[in-house]
Amino acid sequence: MSWYLMPWRIATLLIGLLLLVLGADYYQFGDWDYGISALMALATYALMPRFHAALLQRDGLVAALILVFCVDTTYTAYLQAMEMTLEMRWVNFGASASLFGFCWIVWCLLPMLWQGKIRSAPLFKSVRDISSRRSLRQGSDGRE
Repeated sequence: MSWYLMPWRIATLLIGLLLLVLGADYYQFGDWDYGISALMALATYALMPRFHAALLQRDGLVAALILVFCVDTTYTAYLQAMEMTLEMRWVNFGASASLFGFCWIVWCLLPMLWQGKIRSAPLFKSVRDISSRRSLRQGSDGRE
């Protein structure tokens, strides 16, 4: 089944979108409305498989470009199109990047853990190699 058509992913997207819309309604920030909530959520959902692939291939440039596009470019373009001010841009970047990272964990990292694929992923293999070399250098008392 296609990455995008997995029922649990669609359900989590809709739950997240609902929470964003409710948050926009509750907090009434000048730069947070229904449109930006939908745009950023859908951009994240559309580009998350490519972001994940870039991480696994250790292509930091592509991963960074996707992250910036989803959390900042969509925000900036939307606000300019709606003729709103960009005074909260850097605050939004931090909050949106955190949500983007949370989506990556839920949509990409957790499924790898559930399927037992985490050990074979190149991104995590290098972390394992570093930690195993460190443990080989340490003596029995844990000191180097």
